[in-house]
Amino acid sequence: MKQILAFLLTLTLLAGLCACAAQNRPDPDPADAAETGLPAEADPPADAADRTPDIVFTTTDLSDETWTEACFAGHKLTLINLWAYWCGPCMSELPDLQKLAEDYSDRGLQLLLICDPAEAEQDAAALESLGVTIPCLLYTDAFNDALATGYYPTTVFLDEDGRLLDSAYVGSRSYDQWAAIIEEYLK
Repeated sequence: MKQILAFLLTLTLLAGLCACAAQNRPDPDPADAAETGLPAEADPPADAADRTPDIVFTTTDLSDETWTEACFAGHKLTLINLWAYWCGPCMSELPDLQKLAEDYSDRGLQLLLICDPAEAEQDAAALESLGVTIPCLLYTDAFNDALATGYYPTTVFLDEDGRLLDSAYVGSRSYDQWAAIIEEYLK
């Protein structure tokens, strides 16, 4: 019995190292989010004639530039990562995300970070301290269906039409782990 309890405690601690629970975000609609913390399911692929983006939004970035779903066009693949300055796993993977952005931009990869508008000042300072130059957009309700898993970091991939390619990825990953996923999408 003690071995089972020790095993369960170890699993719980490891899960805590890979993802952080959301703290100050508005509660998502339970119908829209995976309450278990498991990856959220993406909608099935759309008919080829329906190229409406899965995420239709207007927001600004930390530099007060306006962004819309038009940003997906011209990029074979977009990685969107929801993160926060207070999330250890988020902060740990930011340098790897920066390197991925640099290494894969010539192959059509675009990386975008998403942060809580209430934490924009702290997030901007964190990015600057790490030398991360990936655009960081302010979270809006338009991102709920794709990113509202209740955990940080949460990452999704979209095609050039803004269509979600798979389920959300919950938790951080290393450069090599993200690169393997990206390579599969870029085939």
